[in-house]
Amino acid sequence: MASDLMQRAVESCEALELNDPLRPKLLELLGDVRSRMTETRADRGRRPPVPDKRQYVNQLGASHPRRPARMAACDAVDQLLDHMWRPLSSTERARKRRRTGVIGPLNVRKRRKSKNWGAGPETVVH
Repeated sequence: MASDLMQRAVESCEALELNDPLRPKLLELLGDVRSRMTETRADRGRRPPVPDKRQYVNQLGASHPRRPARMAACDAVDQLLDHMWRPLSSTERARKRRRTGVIGPLNVRKRRKSKNWGAGPETVVH
């Protein structure tokens, strides 16, 4: 799935004109994403910043000849980044914390037994 999205993003970025100022920025971003694809989800780090869509797409008029190609390229890159940087599940977050040493088997607090442990609801221990 990720390789298909990467291929689609590369094709849409290469479809931009050679003198389009957005093209080198997106291709550089895709190079960074490609290098991080081999890492596990938890080790990829923060999502890389995307060029400002307002500046490169929204400021162009609806009839501008570059707008459809830029819109397609931005959408393809957004889909790729959304897929690659999905939020981690609680299990993945816990594994990452254990692996990086934030929490470990010795750092886990044990639950203390309360004074009323074992007493039923009708029995109150003072």
